[in-house]
Amino acid sequence: MTKPSLPSCVMSLAAFMLYIPRAQAYIDPGIAYGLIQAAFALLFGGAVAWVLRPWTYLKGLFRAKPADDKAASSSSQGHSGEGKSR
Repeated sequence: MTKPSLPSCVMSLAAFMLYIPRAQAYIDPGIAYGLIQAAFALLFGGAVAWVLRPWTYLKGLFRAKPADDKAASSSSQGHSGEGKSR
């Protein structure tokens, strides 16, 4: 038995999704408030992320580097005997 290829699986899934029988569902009137709440959460969450992203960047510029980072950066600059021959 051969394995079905990806395009045939996608096509059969698309055909299955396009066939929609009569919907037997009830949409609650409260769904509108849920959608509005989701929209506000997306809007204000994005605004908070937009405001705080530059703030953390600016705080990082003025924060002192730990002593371990300073020692590691000075030892990795080529002071181990390898250097320019001129």
